[in-house]
Amino acid sequence: MITPIFVLAVNEFKQDSGGTIRIIGLLQQLVNLDRPIYLLSNASGEQLLRFPKEIQHIHINHIFGREEKRKFQGRLGVFPNFLMKRWYNDFLMKFKTISKTFALETHDILTCEYLDNSLGYFLKSNGLIKGYVNDLHGVATLEFKFQAQFEKKLVRKTSFWLKYLVSDLLDAKVCNHAKGMIYASESMKSFFQKTYPTLENTPSVILPYLLSDGFDQVAIDKELLANLGEKFEIGQEDKVILFAGGFKQTGGIQDLVTAFENVYLSNKDIKLILIGDGPTFKAVQEQVENSPAKNNIYLVGRTPYHHLRTYQELADILVCPDRQNVYSELIIHVKYLDALASGKLVINGSFASVMEINQEEKLSLTFKPSNIDSLTSALTKALHYQETLSKKYEGNLNYVRQHLTYASQTKSFQSLSNLLA
Repeated sequence: MITPIFVLAVNEFKQDSGGTIRIIGLLQQLVNLDRPIYLLSNASGEQLLRFPKEIQHIHINHIFGREEKRKFQGRLGVFPNFLMKRWYNDFLMKFKTISKTFALETHDILTCEYLDNSLGYFLKSNGLIKGYVNDLHGVATLEFKFQAQFEKKLVRKTSFWLKYLVSDLLDAKVCNHAKGMIYASESMKSFFQKTYPTLENTPSVILPYLLSDGFDQVAIDKELLANLGEKFEIGQEDKVILFAGGFKQTGGIQDLVTAFENVYLSNKDIKLILIGDGPTFKAVQEQVENSPAKNNIYLVGRTPYHHLRTYQELADILVCPDRQNVYSELIIHVKYLDALASGKLVINGSFASVMEINQEEKLSLTFKPSNIDSLTSALTKALHYQETLSKKYEGNLNYVRQHLTYASQTKSFQSLSNLLA
């Protein structure tokens, strides 16, 4: 009898994010393993069309809102299981029915995002699954530590340090009880094994954050493209700089705005389009409102992922302005891969993870993270030598197809299949 693979992702998949893109990319390749694949999620209706047709869906029917998610993970990090069982008995009863139906107490499951990893630990602790394999989608401890270090207000600084301590307690529980781990890089593996030494004995797979099948088949919406050109008043002489991603402390969007202002002082024929949302959106909004270049900066907000390719077509230069942080040294962000796949000029921080594939700037221009002067110089260079650099990077799309898709990771997926046997 062929053993099925069960994947836990409680996301509703109504909005695109790095997490949902990762999950769908994994599922597209898991179906090639010739094993039945079951997805336990909150996806329903038209959202189900986003998955490979071979996927069999199990609806969890328990949605964790943003606040409930934070409360659940905070409590799980601090409190013992008997209290968690009392507080989340409704969820356990729902999952108990699923567990009995599919005999999950005899199966290990793949848990996808941070909440899913936490739920894997919780479900195992209560005997509803045999075990879980974590796909690590980030390092919450690093994000909270970064925010604490750079926050100036005492109350918020204290809050971030507390969140850091709680997230560390949670990660210790979740990681130390996992059957296996999926790391995005060797560097990430080393980081986690150094932080939680028991992981040295835990089986693992290296599977980078990559692009899904069909990434290069997304059509440019010509009508939308024309409308955006009018909306942003883009003239023939204008050069467009684009950022698309999460607005957070480590994201560097405020640095990009400042660097854009520096270039704008000597070049008024440039425009900056910022796509995304997140914790620092209001701070960026205030910065833009007080900027001398505010009439040439456009805050778009959250935009459907399938529109990204059209926005990229509008742009001349795509920038990933992340500030110096440990996490970016460990992994390559999907937004960098999306940018490379566009065929446009790309600027990204010279993180160790990126430089592994971008030696001597063979794929993109670089700048020193958290250094606004360096970012300004990179923007200036891209604008001044655009034609020459475009020719240099015209092979990027083929490189991405060959090396930076989940389909190129056959050995890793076979190892993952063995781990979930």
